[in-house]
Amino acid sequence: MKKRNGFTLVELLTVIAIIVLLVSIFLPSLQNVKRQANSITCQSNLRQWMLFFSMYTQNNHDRFLLAPPNSQWRFWSQSMLPYYQNSNDIRFCPMAPVLVNEDGIAGRPTIGGKYLAWGKLPENPDLYGSYGLNLWICDNRCKSEACWHRHCWKTIFVKNASNIPLFLDCMMPAGRPDSQDGPPEYEDVHAGVSGQCWMSHFCINRHEGNVNGIFMDCSVRKVGLKELWTLKWHRGFNTTGYWTTPSGIHPEDWPQWIRRFRDY
Repeated sequence: MKKRNGFTLVELLTVIAIIVLLVSIFLPSLQNVKRQANSITCQSNLRQWMLFFSMYTQNNHDRFLLAPPNSQWRFWSQSMLPYYQNSNDIRFCPMAPVLVNEDGIAGRPTIGGKYLAWGKLPENPDLYGSYGLNLWICDNRCKSEACWHRHCWKTIFVKNASNIPLFLDCMMPAGRPDSQDGPPEYEDVHAGVSGQCWMSHFCINRHEGNVNGIFMDCSVRKVGLKELWTLKWHRGFNTTGYWTTPSGIHPEDWPQWIRRFRDY
């Protein structure tokens, strides 16, 4: 009788086939678990941000960040720096932890995306992140009727605070969406620097058809991408506008990439 010293080719191929089959079965589940863990970590980051914003308003007579006269929409990162400077990691959603590039664009930060943080700020190249501020929450001292500031919330004492977004996943440092703003035509592509593009800063498929955000009532939750148009971004925002179900919008009216997500 000859001694058998190893596996036959057929046995090896069978074992490899079984391993491949098991990996193909369990890998998607592992990826889902990882995405869920990242989403939970993201919400944990945002809860810390909520504490920082609460501390800011407590120290400033219950009023939000003071908008500068030149309306620089990235100013919050400097204004809030004393509160988060020892917690730099919370500037990043774990789904978008990497800076888009090291150069930036003269006069403005570089645009981030679904899995990328927005770029360095011209006034402080060490500041970059994955979240953005709803500029409509800002305080202001502007008296002009033509000024966008007239729609700002300014203070924490407002009605229906649970539907007013404060700070969310974002491909830019901030944005001031309006109900006429449309979604990006293509996934993970910014709508441009002019026209109706502010909502595209927040309309990114970072968490399986959702973004995470803080609301004025101090809650933190997921927001469906199409749900963004039903939030009360500013005092005059139309929550039943063109991009909402009550307006009679049809699925085919949405860009292809966003059609599969839940309607609101």
